Amino acid sequence: SGFLYDKQWIRRLYRCADKVIAVSNYVKNDLIERYKISDKKVVVIPNVSVCHKSPHPPIMPWGYGNKAVVCVGRLDPVKRHERIIRAFSYVYEEQPEAKLIIVGDGKQKNYLTAVCQKMGLEKGVFFAGAAVDVGYYLQHADVFVMASRVEGFPNAMVEAMAYGLPVVTTDSPGGCGEIVGKERSSDEIQYCEYGILTPRMEGKASGQEQLLKEEELLGMGMLALLEDNALHQEYSEKARKRAEDYGEEKIMPLWDAIASGN
Repeated sequence: SGFLYDKQWIRRLYRCADKVIAVSNYVKNDLIERYKISDKKVVVIPNVSVCHKSPHPPIMPWGYGNKAVVCVGRLDPVKRHERIIRAFSYVYEEQPEAKLIIVGDGKQKNYLTAVCQKMGLEKGVFFAGAAVDVGYYLQHADVFVMASRVEGFPNAMVEAMAYGLPVVTTDSPGGCGEIVGKERSSDEIQYCEYGILTPRMEGKASGQEQLLKEEELLGMGMLALLEDNALHQEYSEKARKRAEDYGEEKIMPLWDAIASGN
């Protein structure tokens, strides 16, 4: 809601553009269907995936073990970290040595800390803060998880895939399902071509410790990758392959084509 989403304003403004760039097919369809932008104007150009090299020396110790799940994003309601924390409780119950590392900072820090306490995860969840060296966590973690309310194009997820991190994501509105190879909508867990997809989560998290179905399925996806080495290896290789589709050598020519009027 608000000025930036006003349909009439967007229609008037975008009519002045020669091209409108959408970062995913979901966004393109949304612009056409919701905002009535001409499909001839809308071109899909995903964001570029970058594999950042860590400035830390290789000998820098990794203190989170070999069952580490990482998520990257500001601590904001749209990222739904509380859902990830609750889902991780399913993992922690089965694998007490597992760790969830939340990389990012924001206004929900105190709230999320309280959720950890309520779920008995004080020793299982770590808040890394707004790290400059995100690559350090992506190099060493075992699984990447995302459960945002909406993601036009999930940069953090594709960057994690460039490091070979297997991905578990909810089927949020936006590009998440598209990137992992979603073929259909489902209220069950899906083992897609490039990652694991679980149902989107509606509304607010329950105040009870008992998990909702969607949270439990997200936990099941994380646990599967931590326990099944063959599955982990398969999705690690596929993640790297998928990230190549968003490399500079493939994405920048699309911008060059727009600039040249093609």
